[in-house]
Amino acid sequence: MASEDESEARPAAPGTEAMCCGIDGTGVPVRPGELSESQGKDGGKARTREAKIAVFRAGGAEAAGPPRRSAAIDSAASRDTDLEPSAFAERLRREARRAGFAAARVKVVLGDGAKWIWNVASELFPDAVEIVDLWHAQEHPWEAGRRSRGRGRRRHA
Repeated sequence: MASEDESEARPAAPGTEAMCCGIDGTGVPVRPGELSESQGKDGGKARTREAKIAVFRAGGAEAAGPPRRSAAIDSAASRDTDLEPSAFAERLRREARRAGFAAARVKVVLGDGAKWIWNVASELFPDAVEIVDLWHAQEHPWEAGRRSRGRGRRRHA
């Protein structure tokens, strides 16, 4: 359900050259009674709920002011057999409409490489350029190099 603030339309300025949508998520610890029986990333029982956020930012002169944000504690995943998008995907669609994302000549989605991000981005924004953020893009060649030299996966601090 859309909040009152979400229903207020605030389109981007006409002629916006470029707009970026950054999408990410993180696990938020919650009480055991607030967890579903869903499976966690490691195959065991989930210990967190995922908080997801999207930030819309116009490029160039239109970038003045704070970026628009949308967040929901929800799973962004949907199965191929689901007829409806997830609650997060619906909220992301509303925020993109409010931000004027479709009117931008160049649309970019920035994410960390998580499969759910690219699934929702390609479904909602099929004409957007998808870019993996620098931090995560740099992580993969180092990982490949370590494995090719017989070293295991690096532990993050």
